[in-house]
Amino acid sequence: DGLSVPTPAQGNGVLATGAGPATYIAVGEFLPAQRNLISGHVDHGVVVSTSNVEVLGNLIGTDVTGLAALGNGRRGVFLSSNGAAIDIVIGDGQPETRNIIGGNGADGIGLQCAPPSPDLCFDGTIIWGNYIGVGVDATTPLPNANGVHVIDMTYGGIEIGGLSPAIGNKIYFNSGAGVLSSAFAVA
Repeated sequence: DGLSVPTPAQGNGVLATGAGPATYIAVGEFLPAQRNLISGHVDHGVVVSTSNVEVLGNLIGTDVTGLAALGNGRRGVFLSSNGAAIDIVIGDGQPETRNIIGGNGADGIGLQCAPPSPDLCFDGTIIWGNYIGVGVDATTPLPNANGVHVIDMTYGGIEIGGLSPAIGNKIYFNSGAGVLSSAFAVA
């Protein structure tokens, strides 16, 4: 996928930022050799703040087996935007592109528009077919604080799972909510 993941204990793992709308960024892919182990970072495993990013087939917050926690300090995947990030794919409903996201200190996946932006914030984003809070075997608990946390999303169209069983996420064993929507905290 052309990305290198810094050694654990660094701030964030993979940063997909500022590339622009004409760029495509892949964090992982279909083949095992194209997937990533993104775990043990102080902050977030993957940070996305640009458009046209795919996060596919990775172990995020787990060890190499996908059955034990090696969590990132905050979120496994963090989408943060001022409204410019659209068309992001986190899993696409195929078993070989399923992300295993567990053991993270905060949310498995967090989406935040800050400041809240009208119209496009994460428009066209899909979160399909992932295991969030559960290991690669679909039974081993690997809790995050929350499974998916949507923060201050007034606008934009995102899909978290869907009607087809193939695109449904398995969101189990998280300490808090499976899917949580909340307002942006103002200090």
